[in-house]
Amino acid sequence: MLIQYHKRKHECFESTGIPLGKAYCDDMMTFSSGFTKNDLFNCYEKHGVEYIREFCNNLFPIDGTGDDGVDNTNEYLYCISDYGIQRGQDFCDLTYPTENPDDIDYDVIKDKIDCYDLYLVDNNIVCDTKYLYYSSLDTSDAWTGDDLWECYTNSGYTLDQDFCDNNYEGVEAQYKCYETIDLGISLDR
Repeated sequence: MLIQYHKRKHECFESTGIPLGKAYCDDMMTFSSGFTKNDLFNCYEKHGVEYIREFCNNLFPIDGTGDDGVDNTNEYLYCISDYGIQRGQDFCDLTYPTENPDDIDYDVIKDKIDCYDLYLVDNNIVCDTKYLYYSSLDTSDAWTGDDLWECYTNSGYTLDQDFCDNNYEGVEAQYKCYETIDLGISLDR
């Protein structure tokens, strides 16, 4: 009965000009018994949904190791490359993992930054990574908070309340951001 509801919902959307897409396919996968992963990927393709990363991750899981106990990172990267997805942030993040904040390897972070620069990856995560690395230097190349904000601006971000709200978790961090970019908003206690 639940599947009928979702089919009718999407038919209604489609009749108003909203094409069937990812939400439709995901609902069919979730609520339709017998709908397989292959059916999901066929549905994505039929409705023009970009799904190659998910498809390759299904074949070569990168959220740990595969069933055979082997790390699938290289296979995943080859898979997305075979389907024409250009190297970018995924490639850099998987090739140079910096997940453990307690054991920071600045050489790996520098390699990741060089990778980002090579593939022209430019977003707030890249700025944060560069800040982590360059603020640790004891040279004239060391970054300050101003360099971080300049990186954000150069990456196309508008430094406003929405930026702080969307890029910082928790009220304290958001209000520190407001203060840093001089929005005139203070945290009243």
